Amino acid sequence: MRRNRRLLLFIMSLLLVAAPTAETTQAQDLLSDSGESPKYFLLKLSGSVQKEHFTDARAILTIEQPPPLSTHEYLVIVQGYPQKNSRNTFYWHSEESSMLTFSTEITCDIRPGYSKQPDIHFFYLSPSLLESRVFLTQQEGARRKMAEKMALPTRVEARSGKLELRILGDLVSGSVCMRGYDSIERAYVEYRANLSGQKYLPIEPKQQLRK
Repeated sequence: MRRNRRLLLFIMSLLLVAAPTAETTQAQDLLSDSGESPKYFLLKLSGSVQKEHFTDARAILTIEQPPPLSTHEYLVIVQGYPQKNSRNTFYWHSEESSMLTFSTEITCDIRPGYSKQPDIHFFYLSPSLLESRVFLTQQEGARRKMAEKMALPTRVEARSGKLELRILGDLVSGSVCMRGYDSIERAYVEYRANLSGQKYLPIEPKQQLRK
């Protein structure tokens, strides 16, 4: 009886060692459930940059297998769509940040004390780009629309930030926050947005979706 009990305990210990953790199994399902890698999601962004609120920004989220020697479970890239530098969008590359995964959730943080400036940024129109332009029209609404069409969005490098994603099948939701220095305004700017979207089959070749 005692011998059988020891044998049972030994077998159970082997099973515990061989079995993958629940976190790892769930995380792998983000790509293995449908056999797709990479996966693309078309995102809708709504949020604010300083005093400006927006609801019409779009972005593409790409989730795929990480590059060799990466410490992350996935490679996650987010960039503006249809243009990479679209107004009120952002660019995030997970290899430039830390990553935590749990079940169907992915959280990326800009590493504190990182010696190299991470290639993570957002785009918005600095107020000075609109205020400094003078047009013949006296109507403020028309003047602003014309200025917005002519001015290029300001690229602000993120000094700090966090990206949170929740993937459930073909749907994704989450949020992003970033803070960086706008050299045009000579002030720090904060970008915040909620995001939601669904799986997307891009028409463009894969390389056109990269930065």
